Amino acid sequence: MNAVSPGEEFICHLGVEQGIKVIYRPMFKYRDGHSTSSKYASLTFKQTIEMKNTFDRAVRIMVVDQVPVSGEEKIKVSS
Repeated sequence: MNAVSPGEEFICHLGVEQGIKVIYRPMFKYRDGHSTSSKYASLTFKQTIEMKNTFDRAVRIMVVDQVPVSGEEKIKVSS
């Protein structure tokens, strides 16, 4: 971690909070354009992220997720 000046904001991950439950729910996967005559196919995935607070008090949560990336040059990912 880099040095931080007094009053400066910084991000520090402290691990998993046991009082907050995170559930990833795949909603659907749709395949389009794949046939024996086509060499290209399109896959669409959709999911929801459900957060549940099990504390007796309100908590502030920020959800950050990443669009998948491909290590293959032939596979393109768009959002």
